[in-house]
Amino acid sequence: MSLKTLSLAAICAVIFNFVYRIIATFMPGFFENFGVAVTSKFLSIVALAIIVLFFISFREHFKEDSRFSTAALFGIVGSATVVLPRVLTFLGLILESTRLSCIGYLESTLLLMGSIVILVFYVIVYREFASRDMGVMKKASFLALLGSIFSTIIIAATAFNLYSNGAVIEWIFPIKSYIVILLIAMQLFSSGVLINFFAKIRAVG
Repeated sequence: MSLKTLSLAAICAVIFNFVYRIIATFMPGFFENFGVAVTSKFLSIVALAIIVLFFISFREHFKEDSRFSTAALFGIVGSATVVLPRVLTFLGLILESTRLSCIGYLESTLLLMGSIVILVFYVIVYREFASRDMGVMKKASFLALLGSIFSTIIIAATAFNLYSNGAVIEWIFPIKSYIVILLIAMQLFSSGVLINFFAKIRAVG
């Protein structure tokens, strides 16, 4: 698929992941039904896989530019790292395997590692657009970088909560309401600027 098509698909993936996390946070009982749990987990894998495909297409589109190509490699590795534990938990649900489904620590660790690697992608891309004085893309990539930082902070906080309390959670942990609101605002900002970034890439792709 072309970069334009995958950019649009990536926008849909970001929207789905945000909604998925909101439901997981405020209505965790929604996923207690086996059919709903399997379907939602499968769709989340598809959404994450779309992001991987976007980075692959981005690298192919900018294959003549070594810096953008290198940045895309970070994006591919980081997003693939995020997909792996989600696939394992999905298989755990399907096979009813406790060993595969109870991998909260592994999932949180890989998610944090993957988000940090993806962050490098946005750092490189922003620096390149800034150095080339590409106004629209410079602003979009800078905001996407901020959004990626916020997302990484949320993931790190979630992982810390898991390591400290041993609680297997989907997104954020039981804390004071104003902090929950702050984290949700950060995630909303992150999702919004990523959608904007993918839209701008689609326009120039």
